[in-house]
Amino acid sequence: MQIRCALREEPEQTIARFLKILNSAILERVELQPFWTFEDACKLAVKVEKQLKSRRPYSTTPSKPAVPVKSFNSYKPESTP
Repeated sequence: MQIRCALREEPEQTIARFLKILNSAILERVELQPFWTFEDACKLAVKVEKQLKSRRPYSTTPSKPAVPVKSFNSYKPESTP
């Protein structure tokens, strides 16, 4: 886009514009890491995206424990005669 429009902007502006469009989960991690150039920011964002994809299951249902757990509230003392 910059080439077609003959747009010239400071590297900091390019990085800021790039960070604005990132997924929030990726942005949170990218902002915690140091980077000095636009290329570094791009590489870091791709790396974080790959990590998130490899760790996140694609299921939309929450995982359930393998063994049913009784909640504390379900405890009922036995009545005494």
